[in-house]
Amino acid sequence: MYHLVSGHTPFAGDNAMTVMMKHVTQPPPEIRSPFPLCPPALADVILKMMQKDPPARQQSHEEVRTDLRRAFDALAGSPTPVARRPVAAGRPAAKKSGVPVGAIVGGVLALCAAVGALVHFAPWKKQGQLSEAEQAANQSSPALQRAEPPAMTGRPDGLKPSTTLAAATKDAPFVNTLGMKFVPVPGTKVLFSIWETRVKDYAEYGKANKVDDSWTKQEKDGVPAGHQPDHPVCGVNWDDANAFCKWLTEKESKEGRLPVGMKYRLPTDGEWSRAVGLPPETGATPADRNRKNQVDYPWGLEFPPWNGKGGNYSDSAFHEKFPNDQWVEGYADGYATTAPAGTFAPNEFAIYDLGGNVREWCEDLFNPAGTSRVLRGGTWSGSFRGYLVSSDRSNFASGVRERGSGFRCVLDVAPGPEKIAYQSKAGMKLDRFAWKGTRVEVLSAAKDLDPKVMAELVGTLDKVYEFFRETTDREPAKTKDYHDLRLHRRG
Repeated sequence: MYHLVSGHTPFAGDNAMTVMMKHVTQPPPEIRSPFPLCPPALADVILKMMQKDPPARQQSHEEVRTDLRRAFDALAGSPTPVARRPVAAGRPAAKKSGVPVGAIVGGVLALCAAVGALVHFAPWKKQGQLSEAEQAANQSSPALQRAEPPAMTGRPDGLKPSTTLAAATKDAPFVNTLGMKFVPVPGTKVLFSIWETRVKDYAEYGKANKVDDSWTKQEKDGVPAGHQPDHPVCGVNWDDANAFCKWLTEKESKEGRLPVGMKYRLPTDGEWSRAVGLPPETGATPADRNRKNQVDYPWGLEFPPWNGKGGNYSDSAFHEKFPNDQWVEGYADGYATTAPAGTFAPNEFAIYDLGGNVREWCEDLFNPAGTSRVLRGGTWSGSFRGYLVSSDRSNFASGVRERGSGFRCVLDVAPGPEKIAYQSKAGMKLDRFAWKGTRVEVLSAAKDLDPKVMAELVGTLDKVYEFFRETTDREPAKTKDYHDLRLHRRG
């Protein structure tokens, strides 16, 4: 596969013994060294196939097929590549190619489709010999069923928008009134914005409200940061981010775009970890979990990432503008400060920039005993390896505005029941319960209630009381509402 894609063998030497010893003693080479235009997703598949340790390689043809299918999907939906700056000294120089980039990328697309189809159809196996799981995968594989990749209608991808929350998928995200796109993340009950909140999104909030204008003035040594409409907004604090979420919730609720009870908010620390793809973490608080995992990065396992693959960090472009600052030596992403949202490849959930560009405010306190809030993800000025791992947590006071900090919204689509109607045994509609945010209102439809009817009302309140008791077991933050309801019930 390495030779087929790059036109080069992994190792070369004067004789067969030299080549064989390199295979035995040297780590597998990156295919992007001889062939820099190889898509990162395909490069990862090939590198995994060449691992020295057998358990680190794909364990079956089914796993190879799955990896190739994912690589094909990532390539078909990836944004237009940005112009790359020259590779810094110490990195292998790539040979210039006279073949047009479009032809090479098209060839790689065809290669992925051909190899995937070859393994998919498996002519050496009869259909009757395939397992049920393999047959189901064959029938449901979107990458192998379509004849050609979807047309790209603009950065970051050609995703078909969904107008309903329930129908949102990573391929058809929910699109709100600001053009922000939201996708589900397994293991959570929220939809994540695929982008960090952009300047143009925050500008709409600024037009409708009196807000601090620090976000319009962010720069480093005279170089602007976060000034373009499609760049992430930066220089906003935790309070600013929450105010934006509250404004957007109220706006779209009034316009009928959000069902009652659903709201925009900041992600929790746990939700963010799931979105970035971290395995289960140990520790009761964000402070306990901070940097415990020193293996996983948003882009993979290697450090530094290959040029443009990892996201927007302090690269060679940053180094050119700020030569006295630390930088990730040998890395080039093409941006000295912020980059347009969605410039770099998304992760498996179709979410962009969970590493790099700006660090993102989260809902949680860093330590429950303190007052500072959690921020996740690297920043355009980040260079220290420990700060770039996916498990890293920064923490600032909620009022701090800083040029490397922004935020990402999530849409809470499961806050609880929107409305519960209750019909009395006597045939009289007594009351209804509407959970608005974190408060329960009891609206009585009867002025004078006889003892029998009052008993039914109390019974209904008991049901709501029990519902809140179960809810607080899952969501301790609602404990206060539970106690408020209990006091109301006793009264």
